[in-house]
Amino acid sequence: MNLIPIVQCAGNILSSSIRYMEKAYYTQNNGIKLFTDGKMSFESIIEDIEAAKETINVEYYILKRDKIGRRFINVLTEKAAQGVQVRLLLMLWAAGT
Repeated sequence: MNLIPIVQCAGNILSSSIRYMEKAYYTQNNGIKLFTDGKMSFESIIEDIEAAKETINVEYYILKRDKIGRRFINVLTEKAAQGVQVRLLLMLWAAGT
């Protein structure tokens, strides 16, 4: 049996992902924000949602029914009521505290 070390597998996956991204085209006025805290991340996302004028497209695997999750859904609902097209793809609306 030939076993491939996990590190090697991860390296191959990363390499193929980078090669795939090299084929992507770039547009102007884009940026990257690095977050090390989930709360900071959601605060920034909520700010971006509040600033949206035309469309909002959101995809999450799991969204908890906690304070942040409910706030997130409320902001999306408010934007939809303002006429912004809102699309939410969610796998699980999980119980939270």
